[in-house]
Amino acid sequence: MKVSDSSSTEGAPLPHSAVVGLQFGDEGKGQIVDLLSGEHDVIVRYNGGANAGHSVRVGNHKYVLHQLPVGILRPETINVMATGMVVTPDGLFEELDGLDALTTERGQLHISRRAHVVMPYHVDEDRLRAGLAESILSEEETLGTTNRGIGPCYADKAQRDTAVRVGDLFDRSSLARRLEFVVALKNAQLSALAEASNGEFTPYQVADLLSLCEGWAERLEPYVTDTETLLHDLMADKSLLFEGANACLLDVDQGTYPFVTSSQTTVSGIPGGIGSPVIPGRRYGVAKTYISRVGTGPFVTELFGDDADRIRDIGQEYGSTTGRPRRVGWLDLPLLQHGVRVNGTNALVLTGLGVLSQLPSIKICTGYTGPSGQPMDTLPTTIAEVQSLQPQFIEMTPDGQTSAGSGLADWIGELIQVIEAVCPVAAVCVGRSREDVVWLD
Repeated sequence: MKVSDSSSTEGAPLPHSAVVGLQFGDEGKGQIVDLLSGEHDVIVRYNGGANAGHSVRVGNHKYVLHQLPVGILRPETINVMATGMVVTPDGLFEELDGLDALTTERGQLHISRRAHVVMPYHVDEDRLRAGLAESILSEEETLGTTNRGIGPCYADKAQRDTAVRVGDLFDRSSLARRLEFVVALKNAQLSALAEASNGEFTPYQVADLLSLCEGWAERLEPYVTDTETLLHDLMADKSLLFEGANACLLDVDQGTYPFVTSSQTTVSGIPGGIGSPVIPGRRYGVAKTYISRVGTGPFVTELFGDDADRIRDIGQEYGSTTGRPRRVGWLDLPLLQHGVRVNGTNALVLTGLGVLSQLPSIKICTGYTGPSGQPMDTLPTTIAEVQSLQPQFIEMTPDGQTSAGSGLADWIGELIQVIEAVCPVAAVCVGRSREDVVWLD
């Protein structure tokens, strides 16, 4: 396996690029976006909100960003929170304050006027719905929400007359009138939901919410802009990097529905999420060489017991947003192929190799057998069909190393050959710092 002389992508001018996760999240997208942000002028978040968590190590510091684009860590970059996002203002302010406490410089930030705002009643609805679900459904049947109000906010976006967008925060009279209706409706709905779930709920007052929104508007004002026009102008002579949040198998349309998030997480979500019909030329798909998943939902190659505990402990598999232990399992190539197809991925980045190197043996799922014993190599549509699958494995033996001389260890080269039956591999990560990304020729 030939390794390039540099861990940089410097060279010919880059086309617009995208980085998306191809599994269930926590693949290591933040590390790759951070590295590639040094090669692009503009970093754009186009979906999701505070339910995402991108971890980046720079020197001795670890940054966990939930809403801010990862490019914010580079002072020369332009960072955009685009229309497809939902913004939790107080959480965003905490991120900005935390960043300012660690560094005196950060990139420019622009927030879309059309992005929707996560309101306090969205968080209440998330909590109360989860409580009701837990009282009726089994643990495996519940969605396992992060309780950040993301789903209810996206639901209000579709409902329209109960939604609040960032731009609405700056029109006090119209917002006050809107909140009269919203508060009446939400108080009625959430009071009933609290009664049904035996949960607690304190009705909202228009004046309190209006005061909260005014405070948000004052602090958000320097960042808020028409990002559609901004991005249209920047595309003329700047290179853009689109940072996907969550992951392909959590996409509201292409994921393991209903155990998914509420937004479009794939490359297809970029045009609607930014307001421009652009499809990036370089589409990086980040895949962990084992799989992790937070919360409920089907997981064909899931591990249990000592094997799962060992991977979880070595890989520190705990959610950066929730802190919950992640479920773990072996790499699933049919699942990976699904992610590659729906994203049009043309460059894979593999992570988690440092974890696998410490295991005595590893497995890779190369296909499934269905309930009648028939071979299958694609992901079925329904949850029942997915849960009926039996994985078919091949086994490999790591040698405890990630490198050999100036190149990668032989077992990594063999693993890459297996994975490249799905998509070409552009880079591998043998650790979690910028210096641990190895680009391949």
